[in-house]
Amino acid sequence: MDFSDQTTSNLASSTPFPTASNPEQRTRRPRFSGCLLACIAFLAGIIITLAGVFGYVLFFASGTPQPAASSSSASVEAILVETKTAYMTQVVRKNITSSASGLPGQVSNAQVSFTHNGPMVITADVQFSILGIGITRQLSLSLQPYISACELHMHVAQADLQGVPITVFVQAFESQINSQMQVQAAGLPPGFNYCVTNVHTETDGLYLTYSATPT
Repeated sequence: MDFSDQTTSNLASSTPFPTASNPEQRTRRPRFSGCLLACIAFLAGIIITLAGVFGYVLFFASGTPQPAASSSSASVEAILVETKTAYMTQVVRKNITSSASGLPGQVSNAQVSFTHNGPMVITADVQFSILGIGITRQLSLSLQPYISACELHMHVAQADLQGVPITVFVQAFESQINSQMQVQAAGLPPGFNYCVTNVHTETDGLYLTYSATPT
């Protein structure tokens, strides 16, 4: 029996032939590599741009520091006046008693409190009688500090008696406490015009800043 033809055909059939997909794979790889390089270059460009913007803001956009004001300035903030809560309580007690003629009774136990950059709040007891029966109601005042014509002023923004709004005695009280709050310049060094330039409140009192302008 002759096996030569069968063997030759089997060997021929078992020989691997290159598939049709190999040329496509060889052509797709360069395209993928090109896209990857393009993405990397794009991200690198974004990073470089952001770094440049950040560097500009950090070193140039903020500008150079301004020199401090010299002592030869025409007006400088020279004096800081602090009025403590205890002192303001005494001022209020003195003025609220003399201006309480419009209230229905006697005012006592006046207290003052402050908050950060808030109004000055005054609370007091008003005692009066109805048909011989003693009654006590709480008086509440809210005063807003402000500056006008280089002087400190206090404006009564709210006034109520046990939650009921009142208008009596408010104008007289506001006028009296404003006169008490004016700091006299007689004890300050001469040769300057003094002006209140800033006012703010903290929990421990009222703070005023005065400027001094040479005359």
